[in-house]
Amino acid sequence: MNPCILCDIASGKIPTAKLYETDDVFVFLDNNPLSIGHTLVIPKSHESDTFTISEKLFGSVMIEAKRTAHILEKALHLDGMNVLINNRPDGGQELLHLHVHVIPRYKGVPMHFGERMQYKEGEQKEVAEKIRAAMNS
Repeated sequence: MNPCILCDIASGKIPTAKLYETDDVFVFLDNNPLSIGHTLVIPKSHESDTFTISEKLFGSVMIEAKRTAHILEKALHLDGMNVLINNRPDGGQELLHLHVHVIPRYKGVPMHFGERMQYKEGEQKEVAEKIRAAMNS
């Protein structure tokens, strides 16, 4: 089996801005976000895409995507949101491990899919802390 960066992130082999995890799902900030707070929700086990994941696990991932959307709204005062899953390379899936993008949108800030931004020094950590604080309030 080919190495999978998302499996390595979920297992802790690769450090990331983790927001939280459940028994089956891992939630973290995207390192190359489309907007501030862009979050990925992934199954901890390697599941290729929507077509191959079990319904039960897919349900767990989607429940956490919804929970994450509410947390981001509370923490970041966003104006809109995209929740997106790309499936298979021809559907735009670059990493062949199912992942749900939860992408905050802000009024007056245009976003073009494919154009990634970079967090400023220390900004990703600050955003993660703000989101984690909102989870506990």
